Amino acid sequence: MNSFFSSTQYKNWIKTEDQLAKIETLKFSKILKRINIVNEIIKIENIKLIEQHNADKNNQSSPPPKLEQYISTKRAFSLTDEKFLIINYSNKIIQMMNTQKHKSSSLKNLTITYFRRFYLKKSILDYDPDFLMPAALYLAAKISSINYSRDDFIKIFSLLKSDENWEKLYNYEFYLCTILDYEFFVYNPYQALLGFIYSLEQKEFFLAQDKDNYIDQEDFKNECMNLIDKMYLTDNIFLFTYSEIALASIIIQCEQKNVNIFNIAEKLGLDKAINIKEFLEIKVSLMKKKISEIPKVSIKEGNEKSKHILKNINRFLNDFPKYQAELNKERKELKGKMNNFEINFAKFEPKIQKK
Repeated sequence: MNSFFSSTQYKNWIKTEDQLAKIETLKFSKILKRINIVNEIIKIENIKLIEQHNADKNNQSSPPPKLEQYISTKRAFSLTDEKFLIINYSNKIIQMMNTQKHKSSSLKNLTITYFRRFYLKKSILDYDPDFLMPAALYLAAKISSINYSRDDFIKIFSLLKSDENWEKLYNYEFYLCTILDYEFFVYNPYQALLGFIYSLEQKEFFLAQDKDNYIDQEDFKNECMNLIDKMYLTDNIFLFTYSEIALASIIIQCEQKNVNIFNIAEKLGLDKAINIKEFLEIKVSLMKKKISEIPKVSIKEGNEKSKHILKNINRFLNDFPKYQAELNKERKELKGKMNNFEINFAKFEPKIQKK
């Protein structure tokens, strides 16, 4: 854990609830700023139209021409919509990774973490999750050194059948790298969980259970894995360390099975490292609270609601192309940062001397 506390992950991605709220406020303030810029452009154009209408003496029409509408903040997007889409798409990623031929906890951890980190700072209103999702997997596969062919991606994401959408995927990879600030390594709670379970196995925890309260080791591991999956649908991944998330999954599952938590803590040697009572009352309680706040909807209901929200977003962007134009300036800047990174990185490549 010492290496974790000196890592960029701990420094840049572990936050307090107040810090997360400030990041969220900043994210939406950028959207409002862009809306204000567009509205100012529309205002100037409207004034010109009215002046032209009034200056035209031959114009016999009494009412002024129909003016372009201003953007109201209500028409743009809501924080509730944003959170629902992030959770629903995160759940899609989890389900997708759990059914892939590459059963890699590292690949799943990277993909979902990249996705969540991006939308911590950027809005789904501005960046399409249908492209960020494959971009996150695309980058995670590279970092994990797992080979996905173009055909593999097309089987998973049908929208990638066209070359145009592949080009868009590459752009989203640029955006993702920039927002991640090229911090690609992510500590893995699934691996930490396996370490804890191995320790319990060595202490004969699973053998020691009585017949009335028997715990199957493989079932227990899978239940804890599923609980960690749920952690990725919440802000827990930004509030707690990877080992705390792994440990909490064991504690919560043991609570459901009426297993003595302090006995678990003693077997893992936790009582010597942390105040287990404080950990249970503060950190585990907050994690459970966050999990209980996940919208309880079926996959079908979640997908239908997501489609409706995304349809409204597309309608908004089509109605206000000037907003899209302002957004493209930001996207160009993100891509430019990636290009500059590649140029600067190339300077450090060793030069081969000719004989």
